[in-house]
Amino acid sequence: MTMPIRFDTLEYARKLAADAGLSPAQAEAQAQALGDAMAEATVSPSELVLLRSDLIARMDILKSDMVAKMDVLKTDLIGKVDGIRHDLVGKLDGLRNDLVGKMDVLKTDLIGRMDVLKSDIHAHIATQLNSLREDFDARLKALERRFDAKLEALEQRMSARFTTAYWLLAILLAVQGATMAAVVNLLLR
Repeated sequence: MTMPIRFDTLEYARKLAADAGLSPAQAEAQAQALGDAMAEATVSPSELVLLRSDLIARMDILKSDMVAKMDVLKTDLIGKVDGIRHDLVGKLDGLRNDLVGKMDVLKTDLIGRMDVLKSDIHAHIATQLNSLREDFDARLKALERRFDAKLEALEQRMSARFTTAYWLLAILLAVQGATMAAVVNLLLR
């Protein structure tokens, strides 16, 4: 999407030869050098806006994907917890029917086992959530680093191109000033 600056070297050389009194060879050499310098492609501000919009859109897509995956994971975890709860209730009901006579003896044991199982489930869920959080944070940081690196590279390229353009503009203004001085000098004679 970069575009070179349009520059008519022939017309410029003619003006230098006619108006500034330069020899045709000098005028052509200067026009060719200036034309070559201005022919390099540059990035326009509108292209930067498009790039920024593209990056924001991609980040929004990534965010949407992550939210969707988290929702799926949440639904899956809820389903698994509900399945475990359902299994536990079924097993407890079966034990209750089978062990009515031994209920007082086994009650303390079952409560202890349920607490351990509950702690294990909570620990497992906490571990899984921490793992997911760490993975998400790591991916987000990697994405931020990549974005920062690309933005830095773009800024460096733009800075280099603008520096070249500023030098060329200064040279052009100096040449134009010298040309104008020569014209004024010729007119005053």
